[in-house]
Amino acid sequence: MKNNDKKDYDREKVTEELYRRFSKRGLWRLRMRRFIRGFTWVFVVQLLAGAKRLLDFLLSLFLLLILWPVLLLSYFIPGTTLKRTPRLGRWCVTFNEFSFDTSGGFSGRILTGLRLTRLPVLINILKGDISFIGPRAVSPGDLSPREKAARKRYNVRPGLISLWWIRRRANIDYTTEVAVDGEYVETQSVWGDLGIALRYCTGRVSQRLLT
Repeated sequence: MKNNDKKDYDREKVTEELYRRFSKRGLWRLRMRRFIRGFTWVFVVQLLAGAKRLLDFLLSLFLLLILWPVLLLSYFIPGTTLKRTPRLGRWCVTFNEFSFDTSGGFSGRILTGLRLTRLPVLINILKGDISFIGPRAVSPGDLSPREKAARKRYNVRPGLISLWWIRRRANIDYTTEVAVDGEYVETQSVWGDLGIALRYCTGRVSQRLLT
């Protein structure tokens, strides 16, 4: 009898669980739970994206206000042109990334030596095409969004400095660029971006001291 009672009890529990999950009320609760979870995630992501975008805008504006004479002088060096390179941005929207292109010679040595060829990208950051920190900006056709693993990286703006680039330069073990980009998207935060920027600057200083 005890075994039969236990079986009846277990059967009732299973029936209640199935009813709770698959009845109209249970399905409604399940949908609402999923909706709230999804809405919360979108809200957090958008809030973070808004704070990050504000910091990008203010910092790029500040740097352009300080460096605009250098930007103009570089542009008017003979043999220098403004290059536009197609890149994939957030949501796979194509934009033109600005940089200086030189014909070599005197202008090329100056801009390359002073590392000013990428200075116009500050305009892209000010416009919102790109961020200071984010996945590497790729050309159309590279890391296609049709690949499921690569889709996540296009939920955020590409960046000048990427976590993948830092790990590769530091010889830190990692799987693939797409996997590192996915990790960045899932764990990104303002403090995390500051940490990546600090590691980048530290690496640059160390490289200069060793060369």
